[in-house]
Amino acid sequence: MGTTYIGTPVEAYTMVRDWELEIANSGGMTGVRSYIEASGMASVTGATKTVVPKIGDAWSTVYSSLTCKRIRIKYLTDNDNCPRTFVCYYDDIQNIQLGETVGKDDLPRTITTTGELVSWEPSNNKWQWLSDNKECQQPLFRFCCTQEIIVTRTIKDMDKFNGYVWDCINHTNDTEIWGFPQGSVLFEGADFTEFRNRGGNKRWKVDLKFLARKVSGSIAVGSADWGWNTTMRDDTGEWDTGNLAATGEKLYSTKVFDNLFDSCGLGSDETLYQVMPEQ
Repeated sequence: MGTTYIGTPVEAYTMVRDWELEIANSGGMTGVRSYIEASGMASVTGATKTVVPKIGDAWSTVYSSLTCKRIRIKYLTDNDNCPRTFVCYYDDIQNIQLGETVGKDDLPRTITTTGELVSWEPSNNKWQWLSDNKECQQPLFRFCCTQEIIVTRTIKDMDKFNGYVWDCINHTNDTEIWGFPQGSVLFEGADFTEFRNRGGNKRWKVDLKFLARKVSGSIAVGSADWGWNTTMRDDTGEWDTGNLAATGEKLYSTKVFDNLFDSCGLGSDETLYQVMPEQ
């Protein structure tokens, strides 16, 4: 008998029982196929041997987005020496999960826009009220816009890629990325989820977490201090950049993020983004 339905082919005969293909008006599809293990079975007249599908295999070339998501394995009778049956359940997946060649700009992104208020109390004679020109002596507020950007990809070499994460974490972008100028996108870290790809190999789904920041006011867009190195001064209420007196070091150093989108040893048979774990 075969040892596993993931990675190692299991010879089997196709069974009509449980066979089902459902195509919805909305375009969604589901399907079920059944197989009986060929090992220990006499030849079946008119039947052709095949192999049990693996997780991630497509239903057919016509329905390539309909892939095997789950397999239920049972023994044919009440005897652990008898052939097994395999019931394969298929469901739609996004086309990008079929192994399209993609780069960092094509990887799926989830973007959430929010912001924060920064307050300060003006120094004497700095600000006044427009209506009567009286001196303003209470806290005022300025708004910072932030965007959380989560980029999803797949990796093979966990140790190598985790080194990239630690190298880039808490740094801002050294070059423009997704239209954001230098210094405005902070890399916060990554979430990893282990899964098996369609070949039965261990892979990780990675959510890369970035946070872009834009301050209000007259700071020039494209300036290195436009984003995370810009802080409001208490004495003036204006945006400015703090530098370490001894070295000129700023709050956040920049880093080129290209390694975060490295193929990371996936090889020519896989792309940056392959079959993902079922949600």
